[in-house]
Amino acid sequence: VHAEPLIVGSPLADLVLSDVTVPTPTVRAGETIDVSATAHNVGAVAAPSARLVYYLSTDTTLDASDKQLSYDSVGALGAGDASPESASLRVSAATDGGNYYLLFVLDADGAVVESDEDNNVQAIAIEVVTDDPNALLPDLILTNVSLGAAIVEADGQLAVSATVENQGLAVAPARR
Repeated sequence: VHAEPLIVGSPLADLVLSDVTVPTPTVRAGETIDVSATAHNVGAVAAPSARLVYYLSTDTTLDASDKQLSYDSVGALGAGDASPESASLRVSAATDGGNYYLLFVLDADGAVVESDEDNNVQAIAIEVVTDDPNALLPDLILTNVSLGAAIVEADGQLAVSATVENQGLAVAPARR
């Protein structure tokens, strides 16, 4: 006995994501986070170009409350072909700190007719952190600044001295 798959109707493309990565899953509000993924066409026929859209979400489900961060244009993919994608996504400075998800949505506008339209979203948990205005931080200042001379010849040396003082409420780490 030998079995072969039977396709009823026209064969279709099927776009999926793999290797979805966020190397650093913590981002400060107002800064960028690097991401990457690979778009695959696991369908039986070629897929036209599509968009990979990146969203910031409070859950793993794409809905109207999610904030679009960016998108990539994914070129046409033959059956079995793949395309690596990467982006640097800026998280708005107005974003509250907390736990979120980055949603990777392939064929976000539904332009590609696929055999499975429900496998286009991948979610990765991230944390957004913000500066705490009430945080106990060091505050370094220079005092007793003095110069060894008022005039220095070209290629000459100048002696400089200063005292570093911490006016803040926390210990400053040692630096040189």
